[in-house]
Amino acid sequence: MPLSFFQGQVVKEFNSPFSGKIQLIKHLGSYKIVAGDLLQSGSIVKNLWQKPLKKVKSKNEKVKSILLLGLGGGTIIPLLTKKWPQAQITAIEIDQIMIKLARQYFGLNRYSQVKPIEADAFTFVKNLKEQYDLVIVDLFCGNSISATLYSPKFIRDLKKVIKSTGFLLINHLFFGEYQIAAEKLITTTDKEFETVNLIRNLSNIFLLCS
Repeated sequence: MPLSFFQGQVVKEFNSPFSGKIQLIKHLGSYKIVAGDLLQSGSIVKNLWQKPLKKVKSKNEKVKSILLLGLGGGTIIPLLTKKWPQAQITAIEIDQIMIKLARQYFGLNRYSQVKPIEADAFTFVKNLKEQYDLVIVDLFCGNSISATLYSPKFIRDLKKVIKSTGFLLINHLFFGEYQIAAEKLITTTDKEFETVNLIRNLSNIFLLCS
């Protein structure tokens, strides 16, 4: 979620080899993370996920296993555990700083059903043998997105780790230069999945594939 300004006080600042400058900001008693001039957590990001997750829930109420690629600050975790309380969640995050912030400031440790793993998502999926009911891709390093996300090979790797009745949900920015990249991703997923539903919400687009 892009913002032209950030309200609140910068509590901590980090330089990450993956996300660039990371700022932990406190505003009106709550925390949010800004990396690469993009809002990575907080109430706005939470609202961003409501619409696509509601769509998934309408299609599958009995999700028992979730693979989350890109934990960030963990804003999505309370949403997932509320919609699917019995689901076990494996959360992959390459940036150790993000995992520490999720634990210290965003309550990640409260969720015993969540297993955070510090790893490169692309390598993790490539070597993965398990399958999941729901795979969520939210792979941002600051304001950049790896070119690997758009490769047919990675999309096929994702397809292999989704159960036959499962779903893939990809979050992508949809403005300026990101819109062209998103259209490339849509074309790639269309070739690999029977159904690709597009869900627009604020400045993002979600691809729901099955």
